[in-house]
Amino acid sequence: MTAEKFVFCYDLSCLLCAVYLDLLFMLQWMLIDELFEQERQIRAAMANRSGVLALLLHQTIDHDPLNPLKI
Repeated sequence: MTAEKFVFCYDLSCLLCAVYLDLLFMLQWMLIDELFEQERQIRAAMANRSGVLALLLHQTIDHDPLNPLKI
């Protein structure tokens, strides 16, 4: 094997390793992005539920004692 072929193979293998590492890096970022999106959806759902919970737990106060509310 000549020196030129060896250098070419070495450069190609380094390039393939770099591409593979970049691919793994991008996959990890995609997973993190997906987890952030799931967390955002869960937090939005929890915020919406807290509004409904406040409505369900709300108590009406009768400020007019002469005309009481009929429930």
